[in-house]
Amino acid sequence: MRLIRFAAILALASTAGAAESERARFRGPNGSGISEAAMVPAKWTERDYNWKVKLPGIGHSSPVVWGERIFVTSGHPETAKRIILCLHPADGRVLWQREYPSRTYEEHRDHCYATATPAVDAEGVVVTWTTPAQVVLLALDLDGGEVWRRDFGPFVTESGCSGVSPILVENLVLLANDQDDLSVILGHEKDPPGPAGKSTLIAVDRQSGQTRWQIERPTFMAGFGDTLHASNRGRAAGVDSRQHRARYHRS
Repeated sequence: MRLIRFAAILALASTAGAAESERARFRGPNGSGISEAAMVPAKWTERDYNWKVKLPGIGHSSPVVWGERIFVTSGHPETAKRIILCLHPADGRVLWQREYPSRTYEEHRDHCYATATPAVDAEGVVVTWTTPAQVVLLALDLDGGEVWRRDFGPFVTESGCSGVSPILVENLVLLANDQDDLSVILGHEKDPPGPAGKSTLIAVDRQSGQTRWQIERPTFMAGFGDTLHASNRGRAAGVDSRQHRARYHRS
């Protein structure tokens, strides 16, 4: 297995407007996947790349952008080491790099050790990763200094890890911690399966990382969709982020 995988980071400051200089979470503003940039190519060619860099691992996460910083994560395929890089958008040079040892575990074919996308704001970047033993939520400032770190305990899933990304809402960091009940998954190799995971929606204080509220969710088969923030009703389930209570639920 190759120790390093090549990846391209696209710097499009010349084609995207000022509104695009901040891409703060997975799929952009409120997870919509919509961009107002009018000059993004429908088909990429070599001349459309401003630069490319070689990353120190594999990552399925998306880059996030804040001002003159691009943040991207990767994971070492043999050691499971988690790596966070901050790059300059003009030329891709590494401004800083942070590494966190971890342990390997069995992965789903569509996952890797850097599946979740970071979230970023003017205070810094928030990342998450999971292992069977822990759900980690970590906040760094824009210069890579650790601000706080949380461990929310074991993670139970057939897929090995969670691909859910954190989001920032006002002064909160929200993380959907959906887990599996292995007894309902057909063909699972464990006999009998272990206990079901504990599914929650977690909100921590943006500055301190302390838990502001936590809501238990039904555990069945984990859904790895990311959290959206809206001022009116959504499609599946709603939680008042200020009063930390469920407002409605649709099955």
